[in-house]
Amino acid sequence: METLREAFVHNDWATRKLLDEALGLSDAELDRPFELFRTGFATLRATLAHVVAVERRWLDRWEGRPDAAASPEPRPSLASLRERFEATAAARAVLLRDLPPEAGARRVKCGDGTLPLGDTVLHAADHGVHHRAQALAMLRGLGRKTPIGIDYLFLRGERPTLPWPEGMKRQWRDLGFPVPDAVEAPARFDPDTLREYLRHGDWATRRVIDAAAGLDDARLDETFPIGLGTLRRTLLHLRDAEEWWVNNWTGRGERAFAKLPDTTGLDELTRLLGESVAARDAYLDGCDAEALLSPVVVEPMPGAPLTFRIAESLMQLPTHGTHHRAQALAMLRGLGVPAPDISYVAYARLQYGC
Repeated sequence: METLREAFVHNDWATRKLLDEALGLSDAELDRPFELFRTGFATLRATLAHVVAVERRWLDRWEGRPDAAASPEPRPSLASLRERFEATAAARAVLLRDLPPEAGARRVKCGDGTLPLGDTVLHAADHGVHHRAQALAMLRGLGRKTPIGIDYLFLRGERPTLPWPEGMKRQWRDLGFPVPDAVEAPARFDPDTLREYLRHGDWATRRVIDAAAGLDDARLDETFPIGLGTLRRTLLHLRDAEEWWVNNWTGRGERAFAKLPDTTGLDELTRLLGESVAARDAYLDGCDAEALLSPVVVEPMPGAPLTFRIAESLMQLPTHGTHHRAQALAMLRGLGVPAPDISYVAYARLQYGC
């Protein structure tokens, strides 16, 4: 349960970031449609409203109100969204705080069937990551160019659980990121929960690659105003991140963030990704909860090192993957390719045969 609580520490922090960033936007900006997201929630207001409504719906299910009706509000104000979000976040924090570990196995309503509560909690947190990636793209499309970062490790940069050297803090403050002097107590992560979240990410990435398999080079390299700019670069980046973290944990290979060539084909990408995932899993198999609290020093930008706990970097990997897969799905739709359902709930239904 502590791992699931930490997922929502990140969820709530990141959603507040987006709501804060949207302050001052006009109604026309909040309701401006974005072509790439036309098959989902095409405006920033609709995307934020969807995130808030779905989180309330899941909380109702966990509290035994599976059919509670959400109050209809077709064009909620940001103030209204913030109020509803904060009410849900506060009630959810109390619920997750008080749930014993065995509660994760309790079945809750999900569509026409049921799933273990723990899986639905992880889905709800991952669902937020997915739609916040879209909302961040919309904010930037509306001209908001502030150095907002909503990855899990940006949370742990603003609220570190290990002391950072003064020089490191100065470097990141100079880049526009707040780094406090205080240090928080770390969450104690469960290795099995992290493994399951990572397995979902592996499955989801394979589904996206399979969906892209019929595209020629021109379409794989067609440019889009989001993320890494092309579908190919987005997929390559998912593997690059896996390899980078494994290299930093183990000290093997290249510790700088090395990118695969932009000409790498999907077959070669699949092979290399499989190797990185196998090395990651072998490393994680040797870690218990205590080992996950050990520090790892990384340098995502030359001359700007960072220190995190290994468990925090493991939480970063699947959330980072969900963020970029959300962009990849938008690109697939923009290329006329049906986007697969890669949600955690879809994955969990396969695992439980429902």
